[in-house]
Amino acid sequence: LYVCVSGKWIMRHPDDMAWLTSLQEIEIRWVNHSYSHYYRPGTPPGENFLLRPGTDLHHEVIDNERLMIEAGAIPSPFFRYPGLVSDEALSRRIIAFGLLPLGADAWLAKGQQPSEGSIVLVHINGNEEAGLTLFGKWHAHTTLRPEAFR
Repeated sequence: LYVCVSGKWIMRHPDDMAWLTSLQEIEIRWVNHSYSHYYRPGTPPGENFLLRPGTDLHHEVIDNERLMIEAGAIPSPFFRYPGLVSDEALSRRIIAFGLLPLGADAWLAKGQQPSEGSIVLVHINGNEEAGLTLFGKWHAHTTLRPEAFR
């Protein structure tokens, strides 16, 4: 199970983060998802998320990894762009940190259907109830508590 976390989420949900890091029955690979996960509705993707002018990428990457470690999560070598939005220059910079960009080819809430070997994106923090519902149908016996991600 890959869990992508932002620093903002870690700081707002310390009890949920502690619960996740305490799980022994699930092997979690922690994925850096940026420190602030900046998003402004209505802003074009090329000026939003990590592509927002003035974004301090060092802060977004390094400070989030520091928070992850302080919370007991060992960061994996993966990085997931907020909103899955990036460009070639941002990708080169992320790779320069020694991280591997992690995408998704089936974002459930957007109606994308997974196939064999798909990387499925589900926001189990409650931001996208449709994706969570679909995920629940496929994995009715999961040991994760979705309410922990809200």
